Amino acid sequence: MSVPAQGRLAFVQMEKETTFGTYIAPTKKFEIISFSAKGIRPLIKDTSLYNGRSPRGYFAGGFRVEGKITVRLNFEGMLKMMEGWAWGLSTAVVGGETQVWDHTIKEGLSSVIPSYTMEVCEGDPYGNGKVARVLGTVFESCIVRWQAAQSGDVFLTAELGFAAKDIDTNFGNGYTPAATFTMTCTASTSTPILTTAASFQTAGVAPNMLLSGTMLAAGARVGRILSATSLTVVDANGNDLNGTSATPGTVTFTLNTPRVLPILFHSNDSANAVVDDGTDTIVGGGGGSGGSPNITTTNSFVEAGIVPGMAITGTGVGAGAVVQSITNATTLVATVNNSGTVSGNLTFKQTVRVTGGEITINQPLDKERFYTGATTPDQALPNDFLDVSWRITQEFRDYGLYQLFRQFTPLSPRFVFEDPNVLIGATSKRQFEIKSGTTYIDDYDKPVENYGKVIGTVTQKAQLDTADAAAVVMRFRSYDAWVN
Repeated sequence: MSVPAQGRLAFVQMEKETTFGTYIAPTKKFEIISFSAKGIRPLIKDTSLYNGRSPRGYFAGGFRVEGKITVRLNFEGMLKMMEGWAWGLSTAVVGGETQVWDHTIKEGLSSVIPSYTMEVCEGDPYGNGKVARVLGTVFESCIVRWQAAQSGDVFLTAELGFAAKDIDTNFGNGYTPAATFTMTCTASTSTPILTTAASFQTAGVAPNMLLSGTMLAAGARVGRILSATSLTVVDANGNDLNGTSATPGTVTFTLNTPRVLPILFHSNDSANAVVDDGTDTIVGGGGGSGGSPNITTTNSFVEAGIVPGMAITGTGVGAGAVVQSITNATTLVATVNNSGTVSGNLTFKQTVRVTGGEITINQPLDKERFYTGATTPDQALPNDFLDVSWRITQEFRDYGLYQLFRQFTPLSPRFVFEDPNVLIGATSKRQFEIKSGTTYIDDYDKPVENYGKVIGTVTQKAQLDTADAAAVVMRFRSYDAWVN
């Protein structure tokens, strides 16, 4: 009895194509939550009139592919996939560090839109581990979602929509997936360092790839990529693993999924886990003693419009301080004690308590570029502006956000999610940031629907922000040099 395809066996691996629609061996492998690739071939009806009631015939139109991939967002290993929607990725060493990198993803203006080959195992229907090849894949959308919940929604996820030229199934037999490549390397018996005279980055080496070679211990994996020619070797638990010989030799790299370092809704930098409304309020003449939650001003908090819930920063103000209550015009109580003597200007940001978010990035594409003599389309091209929408849910507490809506005030939503563990040999932590520098609210709803708390939903449209040179920016911080 045949066994049906099973989702537990599914995976996707990909690489950027050199020539649109021409296969290139993938070097990055991804775990997936869901995947679909729909073949589309319109049936062209014969409209000739022949004194009958039924169409006399149907004829084959051109063939193209549309689909989507949903993945759990990890702090590491996502660059290849997330670069697809943006067409632009840059990498820089974090200030004060030597092996901690910020990878910034935002809209690019490349005249050549990147296309990808994807190898997909859709549940292994033949039981032989074979894959189909999705060729000429161009990503047209990305939706990042999270929800403050105690179920599967605890993870941040990304759903990427794509259009492709073709699905090649090798006439139903499938292809053997790209799995390994080799490089000449040198190990060290005293340190967990592997080096090469070539380039790990150009070859497509990625964290958590499996390693095998006569100079390496069993179970070796790629740890940190330190540079184009140097990386660390670790075991399955991430512990450093020294080499067994210093004699140069051939190392086999086997594709593997990224380390499971998921981004959770509560894995955040508390100072940035709120939505800034984009309008800073500055109050001068700040005062207050260290160790006390009381903050004063020689001006007026009331006249400045300071209200509970606003985030406070300034000299001597405690980290993550928020206005808890207004005592009178010149005194307020913060949620944390002052870290020192408060002085000078105090900056207040209006914030909201967020319960969930959804950021939709959509690039409208012309996906039907068929020409005479071709049965599959040319590469999809943009036919409208990039569209970025934010949909944020929050506890409804006051009408401040509604007033900003009425006044057409620009906002600056920004979220930074942070892993609690300090990176090895550094003081920085892994981060994922997503932000838009300039947005405007186009819908704000806060229905009363049940006995408990009232939840408001605000939707915003992002425009080009001159400081970021983009409408939306993603940033991954890790200790891995850019793997292209």
